[in-house]
Amino acid sequence: MGLTLVAGAAAPPVSLYEVKQYCKIDIDDDDALLIVLINAATAAAETFLGKAVNEQQWMLTLPAFADEIELHPGAVVAIDSVQYLDEARVLQLLDPDTYILDTTAQPSRLVLDPDQTWPATADPRIPDVIQITFTTGPEEADARVKVAIMAMVAQWNDNRIPGDMPSGIRSILQPLRRMVL
Repeated sequence: MGLTLVAGAAAPPVSLYEVKQYCKIDIDDDDALLIVLINAATAAAETFLGKAVNEQQWMLTLPAFADEIELHPGAVVAIDSVQYLDEARVLQLLDPDTYILDTTAQPSRLVLDPDQTWPATADPRIPDVIQITFTTGPEEADARVKVAIMAMVAQWNDNRIPGDMPSGIRSILQPLRRMVL
């Protein structure tokens, strides 16, 4: 059982140009450093929020089907495919009519349709019998996330010593944080 990032975001939530505008940087000398800081700040925001800040594709592997399968990280926007090893250990594509994507739940979940049954699968002792590929995160990051990322980059660029996320940045992100009860 595991969760694997299949395809990260096509681009960071903020561009180098936006960060340079925000930080009032006119020279190109530190562009490589700023790109590293953008990536680190994006990862910090995602860790704090507990979800993807822009579109990503993930694969969840499981030993067997369950009536409800939680999908992390964050809100799922689409199930790309559900595949399984049948009893003969041949990879099969599951008909989407078999399941329902519940996006109102936190976290999102894949639920067996009440009128359907899961197909027979290979022995659950075999690794990765079930493979669920899904897309999570918004197509474009929320404006508050962008501001928080740019503010982190500005602070890290000025101080050259990353530290805890400042309370001002935390307060920008807090309303967007995924809360698991």
